Amino acid sequence: MLSQLPAILKCLYCGCNGLNLAPDTKTYTFRTGDQEIEVVERGAVLCRKCQTSYPVEDGILNMLPHTLKGLNQAQLSGQWKLTAWAYERPWRLKALTWLAQRDWPPSEEIETLIQMLSDTPPPKMTIHNNLAFYLDLACSTCFYGRNMALALKDGRLDTGTATGTVVSLDNSWAMLQQARKFIQTAGVTGYISLIRADVENLPFIDEAFVGIGGGAILNEFQDPDKALQEAARVLAPDANFVCMNQVAASSGWGRAIQKFLSLSSGLNFFEKDQLPQMFQEARLKLKAQQASGLITLNQLVPQNSQAVS
Repeated sequence: MLSQLPAILKCLYCGCNGLNLAPDTKTYTFRTGDQEIEVVERGAVLCRKCQTSYPVEDGILNMLPHTLKGLNQAQLSGQWKLTAWAYERPWRLKALTWLAQRDWPPSEEIETLIQMLSDTPPPKMTIHNNLAFYLDLACSTCFYGRNMALALKDGRLDTGTATGTVVSLDNSWAMLQQARKFIQTAGVTGYISLIRADVENLPFIDEAFVGIGGGAILNEFQDPDKALQEAARVLAPDANFVCMNQVAASSGWGRAIQKFLSLSSGLNFFEKDQLPQMFQEARLKLKAQQASGLITLNQLVPQNSQAVS
């Protein structure tokens, strides 16, 4: 994780905004382009008010304040090392093509993600210590986060004079460890901070992020409404939240299969026309949508955003 990340963190116990690195935290300097970035490998982040300590191990900040209890089967399987290894081998490579019922390769999905995220002019961005933070929500192995980092690296995501960086968050230690390996292979170490936390209780200050991306997230959440509300809280004004999810099938066989998955794994499947109301109740508005088959890729903005026409 980047040493500057604590500036946008919120203590989960006392609600204090802005945390600090512990004095004995071990960091190293990483050069990216013409910049030197300080990266935390191990140590802790401290709340300056209540002195709660959140550990950093293998470069991953752990802000999950409780043991994982009451997980549905879909969430539980995400904790397994085998699932983390297999997620992008081959499921994530073909998932949208299978579910969208058309050829929808990852490259097209990522192009749409970056286009929707970049629909905010840099001068309007909320900056913290000259950093523009993006959030990869419920990141699994950081598929969205790595591609967001690559887009920052090559300028497809324009942050003006600020330095763009990604925070990738998941509740699975196994997924985050696999994500770390993929990040190193992709050459975006220094662009991404990994954090273990709960999507329904995000450890970030209000309006922390200039953009949020989340792939196939609402289907697995136990309380999707709460997760959407938290995403809206940490989203900066006029910023974009790109949310991909699977909708309810229209055919009898499709609905039967989804019903079985709901009962056996706890997955949620929403009617397509149900989504705008869900977004509205979380104080988000649907600005654009790309849909095919069982997949929708939604561009959301805060309800009070000037970007809403």
